[in-house]
Amino acid sequence: RAPLWTAGALRETVRNRPFLIYLLAQIFFMFALNMIMPLSPYIAEVLLGRDVGFASWLGLCLFLGVIVSFVLSARIIKRFGPKRMMVGSVILFGVALSMLALIVPDVPGGEHDTRNVVIAFASLALAGIPVAGFLVATNVLLGQIIDADQATTGANRAAIFFGIQGLATKWVYGFAAAVLAYLFTQYGNSPEGPLGVWLAAPCAAVCCLVSAALYALYPEREVLAHAQSVAPSTPSLH
Repeated sequence: RAPLWTAGALRETVRNRPFLIYLLAQIFFMFALNMIMPLSPYIAEVLLGRDVGFASWLGLCLFLGVIVSFVLSARIIKRFGPKRMMVGSVILFGVALSMLALIVPDVPGGEHDTRNVVIAFASLALAGIPVAGFLVATNVLLGQIIDADQATTGANRAAIFFGIQGLATKWVYGFAAAVLAYLFTQYGNSPEGPLGVWLAAPCAAVCCLVSAALYALYPEREVLAHAQSVAPSTPSLH
């Protein structure tokens, strides 16, 4: 039985191939998410020419998408499994962000105004739909990895896995904010210079594409084969 907290146990954990794939996918996804989270007021003011209060309507569209996602999440994960649900969720999120690149900065009543507003609402509503997948499927995947590790090592090292995941993703918050600030400083974040705001969504969409590719590489069958000899840590889907 492997000790829970030793240098060797930590080395084993970071050498766990399925965990590394999962962790890298999480890092790219968290980067994309944290690039977009502060963007709603800038979309409203800079790209759509509205006041900051208009961002609340954009947030409402996102919330409606989230409600839909929670209604459908249990059915989807039972039918397709956590891996495919996560891949699909990240791809859908990336598509939603890519739609924001179709916005042509304009003012209310301008040539592109109606089209821009429709795109913004549709994009954020679509972006809300994968939220339940992010919240549910990631925990299920990590539970699979923990169970497989326990079957191999004889020790439940859930705390190490969650700790390394937390440590590895914490820096992403600051890095995403720094990249967003760089885009704003270098390319502008005002109606007169909107390129920095416009570029944020395509950058985040590319990160979603990388994250989805990594999730697709996650060897779920192999992990489940190792995990089947122990009682599951995976959260119940019922």
